[in-house]
Amino acid sequence: MAMPEGNLVATVERMARALEPLAATSSVRTALEEGVRSAVAALAADHGSVSWQDAEGALHTWSTPGLSEEVASACAAVLMSAPGWSQGCPRPRIVEDVGSDAVLEGEPRLRERLGVKSLVVLPLSLSDGSWMGVMVGWFRASHCPMEEEVRHAWLYARLASVALGERRMMEEGQRAATRAHAEAQQAEMLRLNRFQAVTEGFSRALTLREVARVVLELGLPAVGAVAGVVHVLAADGESVELAAAVGLDPRLEEELRRLPREGNMPGYDVARTRAPVWLESPQELRTRYPELAAKPGMAAYHALAFLPVLAEGRVLGVIAFAYGAPRRFCIAEQTSIVGLARQCGLALERSLLYERERAARLQEEAAGRRLRAAEEESRQSAARLHLVVRVSQLLSEAGLDLEQVLEVLGRAVTQEVGDGCLLQLVSEDGQFLELAAVHHPAPKARALLEQVVRERRLRVGEGLQGAAVSTGQTLFLRAMSAEALDGVGPEAALRPYFEQRGPQDVIAVPLVARGRACGSLLVVRDARGRPYGPDDQVMLESITSRAALAIEDARLYAAALEALRLRDDFLSVAGHELKNPLNALQLQLRLLARKAREQQFSDSLAERAERVARTGERLGLLIEDLLDVSRINAGQLQLHYSEVDLTAMAREVISRMAEELSRADCETFLESELPVVGRWDRLRLEQVLMNLLSNACKYGRKRPIRVRVEVAQGLARLSVRDEGYGVAPEDRERIFQRFQRADSTRHIQGLGLGLWICRQIAESHGGTLRVESELGKGSTFILELPQLNPVGGAG
Repeated sequence: MAMPEGNLVATVERMARALEPLAATSSVRTALEEGVRSAVAALAADHGSVSWQDAEGALHTWSTPGLSEEVASACAAVLMSAPGWSQGCPRPRIVEDVGSDAVLEGEPRLRERLGVKSLVVLPLSLSDGSWMGVMVGWFRASHCPMEEEVRHAWLYARLASVALGERRMMEEGQRAATRAHAEAQQAEMLRLNRFQAVTEGFSRALTLREVARVVLELGLPAVGAVAGVVHVLAADGESVELAAAVGLDPRLEEELRRLPREGNMPGYDVARTRAPVWLESPQELRTRYPELAAKPGMAAYHALAFLPVLAEGRVLGVIAFAYGAPRRFCIAEQTSIVGLARQCGLALERSLLYERERAARLQEEAAGRRLRAAEEESRQSAARLHLVVRVSQLLSEAGLDLEQVLEVLGRAVTQEVGDGCLLQLVSEDGQFLELAAVHHPAPKARALLEQVVRERRLRVGEGLQGAAVSTGQTLFLRAMSAEALDGVGPEAALRPYFEQRGPQDVIAVPLVARGRACGSLLVVRDARGRPYGPDDQVMLESITSRAALAIEDARLYAAALEALRLRDDFLSVAGHELKNPLNALQLQLRLLARKAREQQFSDSLAERAERVARTGERLGLLIEDLLDVSRINAGQLQLHYSEVDLTAMAREVISRMAEELSRADCETFLESELPVVGRWDRLRLEQVLMNLLSNACKYGRKRPIRVRVEVAQGLARLSVRDEGYGVAPEDRERIFQRFQRADSTRHIQGLGLGLWICRQIAESHGGTLRVESELGKGSTFILELPQLNPVGGAG
């Protein structure tokens, strides 16, 4: 007899209210307890218990009041070790008579302690069949529950299994994240060591040729390039000549030895715009610079980076790095390579200074007194130059650590230029100066300097430091006494320091990076010593300009990392928060749709229930895509290898998607009868095939779809071909990027994440995913996988 529609709706509503606490809880133990209570209610049992194993194999038990957890735990251990039933994916077991059941036959003392007549045993297991525990309903009298009651109770047991499975996945993800973090730290340490070697090489290089050799011989391993060249402006100023080359084809090196100052080459664009040029593929090189692409030997290089060498405010040359494979230059790589070019520019600037100093000394050797003066000046210049070089080296070692950069700047200035310094940076709103660092060898003096800033927050443009920031100019106060500070504005706060230390020379230097002042450095020195001169100003400005670049780079790097972290956290949290309520909703929708079909309600009700259920499934897939994006970005994509037959898997997926393929009017053919076996992650490969088939349904224009499985050139190959819209040549790589789709299919809904996730899964297996297509004639997506320890199969 068909159930009335009103009774069905009431039943669904009661189930929904019972499942809501279990689906919404965040604690695994709470979910298990709630599941036991709900199962006891569904079975009308006297007691209930749940026993589960943690990741280390320890058994935990919880029981309803009145039932001994010790007895429940002992019974669960016997049930979980029972042969036959505990293997694979067990079904619920009804024990109508505890005294005569074969499972407890060898446990007479335990049967006496149970104190019940009947049991309903509900298994807890993962989707792959791995055993986790049991949920048990206890009856004091002999009882055989109805099949519908057992199905309802088993639903709660399966939800409890989901909660346990999610906790295990979370623990495994945390362990994987720890390993990935350690590996990333090791890789970063290797990269920093290589850049440290470059910095040390620059510190020893004195001439232009030596600097060029250092940037190539030590810089190539640091940036992962296979070849490189350095071009500099020739002495005649009319041409560009090769200063150094490493790993270059001899024919190409001869071609590039001397070039005119104008032409269609990337180096000229770099020199003109003072900005890097990134060429990530041979196709991009041929499109933008055909003249360079046509030169002999260029076919060996598939990606290139060209960077300006800036010294003394002008472009003195160009550095080029070549790579043997196409390359995506991410923000971090671009920052590292640009930083290397910046160091090269500083080293060239130092080499020019060295050559000028040497020329000056040679000229002064002809005159006695002038020679001694030149030698003294040279010594002082060398000392200043050495200081600039050392500070540059320390800033390079500090890398993108803002606190370390500030410490290097303050310590170097205090030790070499002044008695103490006070460093302030412009606030984020650009209105105020914020204290960044205070340095002085004497603790009391340092406290007095810090008090100056603590008492009052300076605005940009106010006081000596604020004026230095607003004007971008270095400002002096010479031989200032404590009395002279009265009434001079914010600098009056320095009076306690001047009273203790005596008259002081004060200099305020702006920290200018990329044409904008990001802060200022206030340096104080005893006025009874050598006064500040133009050379001191030049040296301080040189030091602060390098420090300003390092500070800005550190700030930008920190902001970029924070933005990436917030994005990934949002995707992860949003996906997890949506997943639990959506699972409960999908469960009820599927139940409602099934009841509508079974009870033969009106066609409109059944059709609406089916449509809502399919919408819930699509929403679940979108949430899974977001979670996969978050896992991949965090390096947490886990692969579980097992023996997989691609042919059998493809046949099963096509059968599973038969309804969706039928709705799309796409007849699907599997062109393979022989097994293709290897060790892969079956669930992830199913995800790839389902995505490719779904795309073929959407874009195939209701025409046949052909799935082919074969072995080719030692690789397992799975291809999906449709006869739909096709993909334009310029879109064939772009569609595998996140949130990207072909222009010809913009009218079809989707996030543009599926193909990107599929390629990540393929590459995680050591394989590839590509597309062969022609507009208007369809597309063939080809997945190729290495047969990892294949255990059988034929191709």
